[in-house]
Amino acid sequence: MSLANLSLDSNRALTFRIGDTLFGIDVCNILAFSDEYADIRSPTRRVEGFAGYLDYRERLVKVFECATVLNRGRERDGFKGLIDEIDQHKFYHNDWFDALERSIKQQQPFPEACSPTAGSFGRWYYSFESGEEGLTALVEKLEDPHRQIHQLGDRLLEMADKGEHLEALEILAFERPLLLRKVDRLLVVIRNYLLTSVHPVVLHLTEDGLTPWFSLVLDEIDDIVDYDPDWIDHTSGSALGNEPVSGYIRHRDGDNFMMLAIEQLYGKLSGLVDEPESAH
Repeated sequence: MSLANLSLDSNRALTFRIGDTLFGIDVCNILAFSDEYADIRSPTRRVEGFAGYLDYRERLVKVFECATVLNRGRERDGFKGLIDEIDQHKFYHNDWFDALERSIKQQQPFPEACSPTAGSFGRWYYSFESGEEGLTALVEKLEDPHRQIHQLGDRLLEMADKGEHLEALEILAFERPLLLRKVDRLLVVIRNYLLTSVHPVVLHLTEDGLTPWFSLVLDEIDDIVDYDPDWIDHTSGSALGNEPVSGYIRHRDGDNFMMLAIEQLYGKLSGLVDEPESAH
């Protein structure tokens, strides 16, 4: 999608968030954005922050991971890490029920965590935090079936202590698949939500308004906002140090953000890799 027409009438910036920091790029430096992340050609040697080359408008341009070159974590890496955690916890309750069944059958002490806040799943769930409201709402739905499982375990262990082993096993056989199905269904929904949330955007930048210059990969874009050049706080230079930032914009009607200095950023990045050969 082209953004060239957006810069004609006023000063505008495309904002995007990396972690807790909001950044902006003046739209005069933006040629277009696309979903061509899968088409990036991997480099022959690994350089941190350098994603590879993209054949764009009959020109081979260098593509960089924006979060990495700004020394911040990529949001999609966090999502992928969370998917791995979910896959690890997928079998937790099933294994917990297996241990409960053995304990009742063999009349042995239950070796697993009885409290819903203990155990690997409980520690993960009750320490989970996310700024993504949709994800948080889905994860919170796990609490009810998780607590029901532990409450059932407490009740069955009490029955076993009273010598009601057969009755406890019958209840376990009936309740177990129902509760496991609730948890498994929610984990699948959360996993799918995370997978569909990973959509890197390739931002094509330009120096002259017409020719592709280099590209940045963003996890997501936020908004296009108007700003007044007088809002840019250039006195923050000493605080910003060597950051490739032209200044800090104190936005009157929206969120404040760091305005990237694209030429300075490219100067920092261009030394990482050799110039690509022309596309054939």
